[in-house]
Amino acid sequence: MGKEPKKTGSSLIQVIKNLWYREGEKAKAKKKEKINRPKGIVARKFGVAIFWVLFAFMLMVVFTTVFSGSDAADAESSKQVEKENKATSQEAVQYAKNFTATYFSWKQGDEGLSKRREALVNYLAKGLDEDGGLSTTDLNYGSTFNNAEVVDVKSDGDNRAYITLKVDATFSRTWQEEETKKVKKGKKEKEEKVKVDKSEDKPFSKYFVVPVAYQNNTFGVYDLPKYTNVKSKTEVQMTEPTNLKEYTGQSAKVKDFVNTFFKSFAEDSADKLDYMLAGGADVQGLEGAMVFEDVSEAKIKSDDSGDIIVLAKVNLRDKDTDVKFTTTYQLTIERENDRYLVKSLNDYSNQKEVSANQSKQN
Repeated sequence: MGKEPKKTGSSLIQVIKNLWYREGEKAKAKKKEKINRPKGIVARKFGVAIFWVLFAFMLMVVFTTVFSGSDAADAESSKQVEKENKATSQEAVQYAKNFTATYFSWKQGDEGLSKRREALVNYLAKGLDEDGGLSTTDLNYGSTFNNAEVVDVKSDGDNRAYITLKVDATFSRTWQEEETKKVKKGKKEKEEKVKVDKSEDKPFSKYFVVPVAYQNNTFGVYDLPKYTNVKSKTEVQMTEPTNLKEYTGQSAKVKDFVNTFFKSFAEDSADKLDYMLAGGADVQGLEGAMVFEDVSEAKIKSDDSGDIIVLAKVNLRDKDTDVKFTTTYQLTIERENDRYLVKSLNDYSNQKEVSANQSKQN
């Protein structure tokens, strides 16, 4: 019993010595291996390590680029979907064609005009003239729609567009006239007055702009249709700018100029109209396609730059049939010395707008 502690202590010291010896042998073996290792092996191993590090880095860059590019493309695609203007779509163009076919289809007489009015209710926005600008007073012609060809589709803001069509229709009228004819009675001929049916057809071909809007999953015509030339950039809309001020100048002279301008705009050649335009103005007149009647309303304002803004309601007449139409235009006018010159027609850039109905409420 007395010898066991001594044996245990001796064994512990022996174990420690053995461990120390083995570790020493391992260290000598590693040192010898290092001495006998061929030259360049360390460099090669280091090079291999660097290669795999660079390869992993390049792989990471490629994956990052591919996935980030895909995300950017998806974001751009999503953005384009958000910005899509439904009023410029093929469905909107077809809607404008359908409206135009209805607009230029009516039979001569009150009953025919009443049926046309009932059909237009499905298209025209509330507050617009129920006849869509067609003057039905003393209207002696009926109309047959022939064709409408799309000329231009231009965005006018979020879900709004101007769709320009070349319209072909036929204006027709019938009437009776008394004529003197020889009528044979027995062996004799006598002259008698008899009623004879007469008819007349007039071709109607004009460039016709339909303002189409898309709201609450439906299309609608939000302003009166307009007449234009193929080079014109008509952008009149049923809205009024809110950032305009009351004009404090000579309103009577401005109104006289506006009447003179629109007569030239409707009836004169481009060379004559040019005398009333400021340098750089892009205004294409009707060049006699319509006859100017008058300006029934002219709101005269001024903007922050000092230009005169006129919101005009203009009455035009077809020269062949005397059928009358009303439409709206916005003129931007500058005063140069004692002259008035038109800078632009229907230019709404940099103007805050509000609907005409809202403007009246305010």
